[in-house]
Amino acid sequence: MTKDLLSKEGYVIRVSPYKEADAMVNAINKDGSFAFLARGIKKMTSKNYASCLPLCYSSFSLMPSLSNSLSLKEGIPLSPLADKDDLEYMGSVSLIYEIAGKLIQ
Repeated sequence: MTKDLLSKEGYVIRVSPYKEADAMVNAINKDGSFAFLARGIKKMTSKNYASCLPLCYSSFSLMPSLSNSLSLKEGIPLSPLADKDDLEYMGSVSLIYEIAGKLIQ
């Protein structure tokens, strides 16, 4: 049975541990938020680790399962968080990250 891959882009706003090496990732884009399971993302050899870092803008290829949940097939980081040397900017982004995480809950 062939499953169609979904392509989505968005900012990662939350990464929650799930089992030993997996994580649930919440991302947001102009159409709203979406979540997916990233298997093996916490392993040292994971090729998708960089695309699932918090506040990273990434492109995701997601595979739907029978239960209508999504799992990560491939992730490509498009734009990391910019201007990491500006403390005021980083403080503002951190506040927005925390608020978005609370809103998702």
